[in-house]
Amino acid sequence: MLADMRWKAYLNYFKRIIINSFSLKSEFRANLFFDWLGDGLFVVVYMIFWSVIFGQVDNLNGWSKYHLYLILATYDFIEAIKWSFFYEAMQDIARKIYRGELDSYLTKPLHPAITLSFTEIDLFGQAGVLGVGSLLFYYSVSQLGWHWWQIAAYFAFLIVSAVIIFAFRLFLSSISFYIEGLEGFVWFDQEIQRMMRMPLSFYPKAVKFVLLLIIPMGAAMLIPARVFRLDPVSTIKLFGLHLGIAVVWLIFGFWFFNRSLHRYTSMG
Repeated sequence: MLADMRWKAYLNYFKRIIINSFSLKSEFRANLFFDWLGDGLFVVVYMIFWSVIFGQVDNLNGWSKYHLYLILATYDFIEAIKWSFFYEAMQDIARKIYRGELDSYLTKPLHPAITLSFTEIDLFGQAGVLGVGSLLFYYSVSQLGWHWWQIAAYFAFLIVSAVIIFAFRLFLSSISFYIEGLEGFVWFDQEIQRMMRMPLSFYPKAVKFVLLLIIPMGAAMLIPARVFRLDPVSTIKLFGLHLGIAVVWLIFGFWFFNRSLHRYTSMG
């Protein structure tokens, strides 16, 4: 009974912030249009960049331009997911910690890591990136060839990747409980993510190890696109690894946040 009430509380919380976010965006339609336009142009520039390179060579380290377009589409999808649901709120956690503004979050019946991370859900602001990513995805897989199970597996991997990025960001934000002045530091996951618009095989072995396991951005950004280079059995094995990385980081992220929360001092 208590578990049912807790789930209903979470569902009502997300329902409320989705409705509020929709109302806010509807009031600023002009801004929304320019958001879409800017996001779309940003991605198109990168597509042109790869087209110019592949106009000179047939492949890069065994990767065709269609595989790289697919990696870029994956980047766009994950960008749209994280900025729509949690990233904008999570970048503000450090400031709230320093200013002692967590009191209202700690008194709510929901876990503070959730209420701090999901303060606004913007399902419309990232429509430009999502739309261009969808076009890139369709174009890439139509050229590479596909089976229905690959499409389903790809989006399953994509959801797990979003969980990995959320957990890693939660860990980074929690470091702010220990050290002040880390606003710039906690942005470094975004910079590393930008590196993941190229395959891991382009990097030295030591860097690949770090980006796959220690800093899991490589796993989150690049593993989904590998679905279209694998057979079903290999895909299932890779999904098990991917899911394992997500579970480990999610458990660790919440554990570290809960442990770090004890250091919080209210300004009230």
